[in-house]
Amino acid sequence: MQAERRRIQLQPLEEIGYRTLMLLHADLGDRAGAVSTYHHCASVLERELGVIPDPVTRQAFQRLIADDAPDGASRPAVQPSPRSGVAAARLVGRSQELAVLAELWRDAASGAPRLVLIRGGAGVGKSRIAAEIATMAGLGGAVVASSQCFGTSGRLALAPVADWLRHPAVLAASAVLDAAWRAEVGRLLPAEGREERGAGSRAMVDAWQRHRFFEGLARALMAVGQPMLLILDNMQWYDQETLAFITFFLGLAAGTPVLVVGTWRNDAFDDEQDLAAWTVRMRAAGLLTELSLSPLDAAGTARLAEVICGWPLPESDADLLQAATGGFPLYIVKAMRGRADAGSTSLPAGDLAAVLRNRLEQASVPAREVAGLAAAVGADFTLDLLTEASNLDAGTVVGAVDELWRYRIMREYRDGYDFSHDLLRETAYTLVSPPKRWLLHRRVAQALELLHPDDADTVSAQLAEKPGHRSLWIRQHARR
Repeated sequence: MQAERRRIQLQPLEEIGYRTLMLLHADLGDRAGAVSTYHHCASVLERELGVIPDPVTRQAFQRLIADDAPDGASRPAVQPSPRSGVAAARLVGRSQELAVLAELWRDAASGAPRLVLIRGGAGVGKSRIAAEIATMAGLGGAVVASSQCFGTSGRLALAPVADWLRHPAVLAASAVLDAAWRAEVGRLLPAEGREERGAGSRAMVDAWQRHRFFEGLARALMAVGQPMLLILDNMQWYDQETLAFITFFLGLAAGTPVLVVGTWRNDAFDDEQDLAAWTVRMRAAGLLTELSLSPLDAAGTARLAEVICGWPLPESDADLLQAATGGFPLYIVKAMRGRADAGSTSLPAGDLAAVLRNRLEQASVPAREVAGLAAAVGADFTLDLLTEASNLDAGTVVGAVDELWRYRIMREYRDGYDFSHDLLRETAYTLVSPPKRWLLHRRVAQALELLHPDDADTVSAQLAEKPGHRSLWIRQHARR
């Protein structure tokens, strides 16, 4: 029980943890705890992503409610109730990507198995568009099984595959396999669907039986006999065995109506060479389609805000929202949450400030340090200046600026860079303590001196525009 609660704390947007905790509460006879867990899951998904729990989670909750009803009493189905505000926000600005996914799903459902990899930065809407195609497939009667990779140490091999195998339709199909294949499935998923601790690791002990083991798992999925959508979220935290199984499964599943949809956060994982090499192999095999999601443009940002609140933003607020969020849907939803709840016609300053801090805090430690230094410079800073003024090596500074550029916190400006909005500069500056600000201003003044020894007039004018540097410059030159 404690392990599952910890899992939810670490991955609050991942539904499998909630479902497992619901079942644990139900097994202990704690129906109230199970219902409370479902409500918490639904609230978190609504607040953070603007979506409702997926069909598997709702069906699990429905079964719990049905089991708790008195004999002979009606058992109402749990349906996603209409909601206002964030939960009602439909997918905005992704019509092209959704059309590609829908076409791939139709092809897969007709017996052409495929893999789709949705790439993009944190908060760009990868999980949201995967949920959209899952809803579409579920409404068409398909089996939808979801799982997620975890970025923690001690990951179990094939844990996502085990989650797929736990789907009721897959369990039912596995039960009618030949005994030899059921035994292979049992190596990963022991009898009655209750995985023992460490089962995923033990399943790979006998490497010489790997082919037969993978075939048993694949046959369990193929035996479902109806269109199937398999979702794997956060593939950047992959394990090698899961990638190997997906390759094996798609190679064996010719004619099987299945689509595997993976999401990959690629804004901070450029060094994942194994995963990149795997995608090259899958692409060469003709099995992979890749979708890259970019942040929404200004029009898309304004439209999503309008959908959340029910009325259009004033042009000034729309421009401010685009600058503050960078067009990342997750941040747009967070920024507009207060306005939707309060029925306000103005952009909530408190929520906007929180979004700005959150965007900066998502960056790595070196990137945040460089952002603070850049904020101390002011506008129009160069890589040379940041490198000279920083105590980081040049490669780290360049990598940090590149990260901030990819997060759309910085943009190219003249011959250097600037923050994409003054509010981001101000927020980065407020995250620096007053003593550290003094030190940063001193470093910037010294760096300007070193970089422009023969152009004192220009540098003096630049420093004079920045109150934080001016007194340092005067004191330094007074001593000469």
